[in-house]
Amino acid sequence: MKKLLSIVISVAMLLTLFASFNAFADGATFTMTDTILELSASEILEKGTVTRDASKFNADGHELAPSSDGKVFWHSGNGDTFTFTVDFGVFQVDLFTFNYGGPVMTLKLYADGELVGEGTTLDTGRDVENHLCKIALSKTLTGVKTIKAEVVSDTTIWPGTDYGYFTFRNSLLVMDAETWVITARDILTVGSVAGDPAKFDRAPREVTASDDRYYFWHSGNGDVYTFDVDFDEYQVNGFSVNYGGPAMTLKVFADGNLIGEAAMEECGRDVDNHVVNIDFADKLTGKHTIKLEVVSDTVVWPGTDFGRVTFNGKIETAPVTEPTTASVTEPTTEPDPVNPQTGDFSVLAIAAVLVFAASIAVVVLKKRKA
Repeated sequence: MKKLLSIVISVAMLLTLFASFNAFADGATFTMTDTILELSASEILEKGTVTRDASKFNADGHELAPSSDGKVFWHSGNGDTFTFTVDFGVFQVDLFTFNYGGPVMTLKLYADGELVGEGTTLDTGRDVENHLCKIALSKTLTGVKTIKAEVVSDTTIWPGTDYGYFTFRNSLLVMDAETWVITARDILTVGSVAGDPAKFDRAPREVTASDDRYYFWHSGNGDVYTFDVDFDEYQVNGFSVNYGGPAMTLKVFADGNLIGEAAMEECGRDVDNHVVNIDFADKLTGKHTIKLEVVSDTVVWPGTDFGRVTFNGKIETAPVTEPTTASVTEPTTEPDPVNPQTGDFSVLAIAAVLVFAASIAVVVLKKRKA
C-alpha cells in the first residue's frame, strides 16, 4: 500500500511538471492585455518567423524590412509568410485588420493551422494610412494561438504591396467608463460607412480617420456610419461630438429608431474648440446597433470634420431602504445532540471521510503483513 501510494504521488508530480513545461513551451510571442492588440512589422520580424519563396516573388535584391516608423512591411511579396504566437487570454477576438498600399493582394490568416479568414485589398496608391482591410474571423480566438499570415498576389516582381498595422480585436465596442470616447478609427474599423456620390462629391478621396484617429476626414452629406456597441449596465442618456467646418446636422439612431439629433453651426476647423451635446429620447443600456447620419447643405468636398464621439452614462443602483416593520426576536433552538457544531458540518464530513480512508488503509496493511 505504501508503495502504491508512493507511485500515485510520483505520477501526480510528473503530470504537474509536464503541465508546467507545456505552459513554458507554449509561451506566446505576444500577449493581449487590452481590447486591442496592434502589432508592428518590426515586432513581427524581430520575434516571429518569416519564410520567403524566390520562385513566387522576385524581390530584385531587396531585403524584407520594416518601414522607417516600424509599422509597415516593405519589399514583401507573393508567398511571404509570417508566423508568431499570441496569447489572447480571455479576450474574444473575432476581427483582424491591416492597412495597405500598392497592388492588389490577398492576406490569408491561419490560427493553429486552420484558415480563419482572408481579405483582399484594392489597387491603390502607397498611402498606407488611408487604406484599411478588415477580415471577419470564422471563429473567435482566445488563449494561446499560433498565427500565420500568408501573402497571395499576382505581382511576382518587386515592388509588391506595402502593408502592416496588424490589429486583433473584438468587433463589438464595449463601454467601460462613465465617460466613454469612441474614435473615428474605432468606428471605421469595426463598423461600416456608406456614402452617396449624388449627395456629396468627395472624389477622389475616401472617408478616413485623422492622424490622431479621433475625427472623420472627407465626410459629407448623406454619409451613414453603423456600428455595434455594448453599453453594459451603464444608463446612457446622450453623447457629445466635436466638429469644425460648414454647418451640418448629425442624426443618431439606435436599432433603427431616431433617438436624437443636433445642428452644428458653421465654424473654423479647430475641432477641439467646438462641441455639441445630443440628448437621447430614452436611456440606453446593453447592446445596440448605432447609426450616425450626416445631413448638410454642403454637397462638394470639403465637408465638416467631426468626431470624438463621447457617450455619457452611469450605472444606476436601487437605493437601499431600512425595513420599517417592528423588530422580531429570533427563536432559540437547542443544539443538535448528534452534531452540536451544525455550522461546521462540512469540516466534520471531510474529517469523517479521511478517518474512513485511513481505516481502510490500516486494514489492508495488516492483511498484507499477516
